[in-house]
Amino acid sequence: MMSSLLDEWRVFCEGRENFDVSHFYTLFHADPSVLSKEQLKEIFFYFPNSEELLSRMANILEVKFLAKGESGSRSPGVETNDKLISLAVDDLKQKRVICDKQGNAELCAIIDRAKPIYTDDVNKVHELLQADGPNIWLNELVGDYIESNVPTDKKVLALFEAFYGLTTDYDLVWYAGMPLINCDDISLDNYFNLWEAGGEYVLTEDNLLVTRSTETK
Repeated sequence: MMSSLLDEWRVFCEGRENFDVSHFYTLFHADPSVLSKEQLKEIFFYFPNSEELLSRMANILEVKFLAKGESGSRSPGVETNDKLISLAVDDLKQKRVICDKQGNAELCAIIDRAKPIYTDDVNKVHELLQADGPNIWLNELVGDYIESNVPTDKKVLALFEAFYGLTTDYDLVWYAGMPLINCDDISLDNYFNLWEAGGEYVLTEDNLLVTRSTETK
């Protein structure tokens, strides 16, 4: 199946056959023992900055499959609470750049006054992540800004669809595809570092609540 999808990816990128971008949603749905570095190189061959794209995807794959118990050098979820807070604050500061650039003074003020707090109540964090409030407003603003700077080339859109198929996390999608995005004021490296460490957070009206992902408990 993977070989067939890669063959379709090649003819699609070379303009020899047309597919809907959603056709490649499962392009990265294989663990590192199946989806080799050579195959990843083939996937990214058709894009500028292919080496950086390869490096970012290798980072994501390594962490994802270590979190499922695969052997390797990284150990997600072992950072101290203070370290997780620091990583969350760094990510939020990076996203504040976009709030300021977009002239959203309300969100900037919320970010500036948010008190970083670690909590073991991951269920509370997840409930707040689903509730309408500053966190959703921030995600929408950041997402809209980044999407407006994503090239409309169909190959790029198909690649981003495949990124989402692997991660189901738009922040990781932006991290993976950053070499192709036409903006230099945000990198999402800070988000990747937090995710790699096993942390997550939610921004409320007054606090930045940081916890450990259930995947690393």
